[in-house]
Amino acid sequence: MAVLQVQKKEGGIEDWNLDKVITSMTKAGLSLDEAKHVASLVESWALRSNQNGIVISSQIKDKVIQFLRVIDPVATAGFESYTK
Repeated sequence: MAVLQVQKKEGGIEDWNLDKVITSMTKAGLSLDEAKHVASLVESWALRSNQNGIVISSQIKDKVIQFLRVIDPVATAGFESYTK
């Protein structure tokens, strides 16, 4: 797999971590299986849509919300309000 990095809102760069995407969704109320499914969709999107190997964290959140609206509208509200 290509190296993928995330630009955080503060400007820092970190390596892509699929587990972080999954964890954020399970904390928002999705089942582990649903979270893994959405995370794999988001990762595929990120690999296709990145700029020079970097994807912006806010774009990741927006993409998760887009997929969640289709899969689980109730969990979408939980994810939108979830903050670390």
